[in-house]
Amino acid sequence: MSLYVPDMATPQDLATAYRDTRGRITELCQGISPDVASSRVPATPDWSVRDLVSHLTVIAAEPVAGNLPGNDQQAWMDEGMARRREASVADLLTEWNEAGPAFEGIIESMGEALRNVVYDVAVHEHDLRHALGRPGARDTPAVQIGLEALLDQLGDRVREHELAAVRVRIDDAEEEVVCGDGNPSVTLAGDRFELFRLLANRRSRNQVLSARWTGDPERYLGALEAMPYPEQDIDE
Repeated sequence: MSLYVPDMATPQDLATAYRDTRGRITELCQGISPDVASSRVPATPDWSVRDLVSHLTVIAAEPVAGNLPGNDQQAWMDEGMARRREASVADLLTEWNEAGPAFEGIIESMGEALRNVVYDVAVHEHDLRHALGRPGARDTPAVQIGLEALLDQLGDRVREHELAAVRVRIDDAEEEVVCGDGNPSVTLAGDRFELFRLLANRRSRNQVLSARWTGDPERYLGALEAMPYPEQDIDE
């Protein structure tokens, strides 16, 4: 087992990963029925499939139009989605793809500052795949970039909670990373995709506790909960 070394994606890598994910999501959602568009997304139960596509469209189209998020990013997102309340999935995909190349230029120009945008679109690709019953694309650069972002965030939250470090073992890469400071007191193991989904809070509390831990994970649940755990298990 070797020490995990992040790939350190270049700005061009980030833009390309975003572009490719946009293309896969467009293909996934092309031609879906109104009933499917209005169905709930289990990983984001407050949103329908259409709402999730609207969210992704806002992130790209609003900055390209010159409307940048301010201090209250949630209000910015809510307003952008409200303006698109009557848009169909097809309308939203058209708008997103028209804005996409320019937004990818912004990602390339800003680089690491927009890594979390790539993480966000990668997470939501698999939220949509789960909702639509179409798994796939689990070993993509976007998933790798997303996992790297999540490991960084986990280290920050472990420090904030004043906990000992967590060792994370990435089985399919035969690598490990220590998140936090000092000697790890627990180890979490799994393949890249499962770790990506678990650390993105796409697993229920019970699923997190049932993951492949060495040591007691109970006191780490707060540090792992960047957003509320799903009430129901997410089985992909």
